[in-house]
Amino acid sequence: MVGDVGQLRETRRLLVRAAAEARAAGHEAAEPPLGPMIELPAAVLMGDALARESRFFSIGSNDLIQYSLAVDRGNAGIACLYDALDPAVLRAIDMSVRAAHAAGIPAGSCGEMSGELPGLLLLVGLGVDELSVAGGLVRRVRAILGRVEAGHLARLAKRSLEADCAAEVRRIVAEELRGDAQFSIEEREGRWACRWDPEA
Repeated sequence: MVGDVGQLRETRRLLVRAAAEARAAGHEAAEPPLGPMIELPAAVLMGDALARESRFFSIGSNDLIQYSLAVDRGNAGIACLYDALDPAVLRAIDMSVRAAHAAGIPAGSCGEMSGELPGLLLLVGLGVDELSVAGGLVRRVRAILGRVEAGHLARLAKRSLEADCAAEVRRIVAEELRGDAQFSIEEREGRWACRWDPEA
């Protein structure tokens, strides 16, 4: 988990040394593109400095949510506080994407957030360039993103960034999707689900 530029530089030094050793042994070896996983609040806050030393950002949503909200997602007693739609998480992602783009590098995302409908729409609306999802979800994600307009998602993200709690973000998502028959919002006993039906 990268938290500062010094760690990134040390990693690059080790990669350069390993590539040189491989070449000395008669193997073809080039230094691979290097970029940090953005998983810690420290990495978010130092995003501009990290971006200047990187070829890309990869936002690890699972750990970023956990460490931003100080919630152990494996602890059943507090797992309910682990929430990808918390505005603090969305703002952390927004800051990271902006830092990457200001430095002219792409920002990708990996983690469960990319495979869940509200999270998917918000990540794209926030300007994430690449998404990593489980293989079984690739066709579904492509179909959904082919269905929605970039401007609509940007508006959804902007409104969500201005929200003051996750419940308000859910209300905003519900409002934005209400007019599209392919999307449905369901809330039962405090649990909220957003679904997509391509046949609707």
